[in-house]
Amino acid sequence: MFAEFLDGMLMIPLLLALKENGLFSSKDRLNEAEFSKLKPVVREEIISLFITQDWLSDNDGEIQFTDAGRFIVDRIL
Repeated sequence: MFAEFLDGMLMIPLLLALKENGLFSSKDRLNEAEFSKLKPVVREEIISLFITQDWLSDNDGEIQFTDAGRFIVDRIL
């Protein structure tokens, strides 16, 4: 439970920053044009974090939000 609280302290500001910078193009996918402007190491870490949280899935290189990810993005948008 404590770990989830700490995750929230990281995730909420991160999600809001991504939203403010236009990185969510829709509820189903990331804005690839804006997302590609991030440094590769940052981009890969965010994708890895979201996959670990089960918010993104990687289907043969196509990154898409899972149902849980869409739920989170709906709340942020």
